[in-house]
This record gives sequence, C-alpha cells and structure tokens, in this order.
Amino acid sequence: SSGINAEWPLRPGEKKRRYSGPCSTSVLLLYIAKQAAARRGGTIRWQGILTVTLTTAVFLVSYIPDVIVSMIDLLTSVHPSSSVKRTASFFENINIVANFFVYSLTVRSFREFLSARARHLALKVGLSSPAPPRAVRRVRAQYSEGAQRSEAADPSLQTETTA
Repeated sequence: SSGINAEWPLRPGEKKRRYSGPCSTSVLLLYIAKQAAARRGGTIRWQGILTVTLTTAVFLVSYIPDVIVSMIDLLTSVHPSSSVKRTASFFENINIVANFFVYSLTVRSFREFLSARARHLALKVGLSSPAPPRAVRRVRAQYSEGAQRSEAADPSLQTETTA
C-alpha cells in the first residue's frame, strides 16, 4: 500500500508492529498521545484534537482539486479550461467558510463569543431588551418557586383566575 510507513520503538517483549498510511499514522499518534496523557494522570483534550482533525480534513478536501488541476496543467500537455480552474478555486473558498462551522461545532468559547456578539448586535439594532444579570434571574426563579410552594401549602394565597 502507498502512504507513510512508520515504525515505533518497541518495549522489551513487544512484537514488531508496522503502521502504514497517513490515516493509520494519525490514529497511532492519537493512541500514543492518549497513553502518554494517562501516564501523566491527565486526559487528552479531545476538543482540540477534534478541531484540528476537522479543520485539516476540510483543508485537504478543499485544496486537493486545485492541486490536481495545477499538476495536470504543469505535467501534461492538457491545459484545463478556465471553468475547471474556477471550480477548483471555488473549493478553496469553501475552506474559508467551513472553518467558521468547524469552530462553531467544536469550540465552546467560540460559540459563547458568537452568542455574546449576536446579543450585543440585537441590542444595538433594538431587536431585544437587555437580559437581566444572572443574579437577578436566579433571585426571580427562587422567588417564583417559593411563591408556588406557598400557594400549594396555603390555598388562601392563591390568586383568582378569570375564565
């Protein structure tokens, strides 16, 4: 098979293992990182690994068409049409847009930042009123829970409802 061949140093009594291909090399590196983190008593930061893996995958998928078109143009007598070149360039732009979604899906702090900016813009435009501080919301929730308990305990405290 084609790809990168990697051999890892063996421990005493371990059988020789051979890993081939970039995918299996990446899996091997993740496995080794997990073992190293476990030896230190820590954990792997899966959020970072997922972000890097998805960003890399999107990058490769979006740039491979342009690389192929360039290689065909340089190494053969066939010259791709301008529409083929434009299509390959279009895929590069997908990478730029996709990074926003990858970060939105994988990085909590980025989602919180986006949420804060959206609230700020909504306030500036006048689409919403400012949310009360967290402490005020907590007190309101506790008050309403206390009022509901009091009404349940003493029926005379219940307010009248009209039909």
